[in-house]
Amino acid sequence: MRRLATVLLLAPALFAAGLEASYESPVCAAYNFSTGAGDSFLTIPAGRACVFSGRVSSASGAKIFASFGAAGVAAQSHYLRFSSGALRGAWFDILSASKNEIVLDISAPAASKISAGDEFKIIPHNTLGSIFKNCAGLKKSEGEVPGVGCAYVFKFSYFDSENKMQIPEGANRAPSGVFYLRKDAAGERWVLKGGDASKDYSAEIVEPGCFLIVRSPESFELNLCGEVLPAPVFLNF
Repeated sequence: MRRLATVLLLAPALFAAGLEASYESPVCAAYNFSTGAGDSFLTIPAGRACVFSGRVSSASGAKIFASFGAAGVAAQSHYLRFSSGALRGAWFDILSASKNEIVLDISAPAASKISAGDEFKIIPHNTLGSIFKNCAGLKKSEGEVPGVGCAYVFKFSYFDSENKMQIPEGANRAPSGVFYLRKDAAGERWVLKGGDASKDYSAEIVEPGCFLIVRSPESFELNLCGEVLPAPVFLNF
C-alpha cells in the first residue's frame, strides 16, 4: 500500500533580526510518506529553511552584490532563489560567497536579467542525509559484500545550460546517481553504487525539482517538513 499524506501549515515570513526581509511569505508543510516493500516514486516537496533574505544592491555578470553579513552561506551546498524581478522563482547554485558578494552558477543570458532591488533567498540544498534523517529506518547493507539486501535510492536530476530541470525521456534513461545504505564498524552512511564503500555520501545534494526512486526490501515511513518548494520556473531569452 502506498500513501502520501500532506498537512499544510501557513506561516508568515520569518527572518533573522537585522536582515532585510523579502515580501514573499513562506508556506511551511509537514509530509508523511509510508509504503510497502518495492520501488516508490518520491518527489521532495519541502525545502530547508532560508538562511538569508535580502535584495540585490548591484550585479555584474554572475556576481551579485549585497550586504550578506555573517549569513553562514556555504558555497556548493546552498542555492539562491529569486523572489522578485525577471528571474522570480528561478534558482541558481552558489559557487563562492563572501561578506559582500556571491558568485552564481548562471548563464550570461540569465545573469543579464538581474537588476538592483531584486529580492532573493539563500537556502541550503536538501541532501540524502537531511531527507532520510537517521536513515529513515531503511534497511542497511551489513554483510561482507557491500550493497546486498539493503535499500537503494536512484536520483534523477538533469539540467540544461539555463539550469532548467529536464524530464528524463526514454525508458532506459539512467539515473544521475545510485546510492545505498551501508552499516559497519565505521557507522551508517550512504554509499555510491560502484564507488568507494568507505566514503559517506550523506551530503549528496538533492536538487529542487528532481525526483527519487526508493527501492526498499521492507516497508518504511518517511516524514518531511519545511518550506513548500515553488513550481519549476522556465526561463525564455
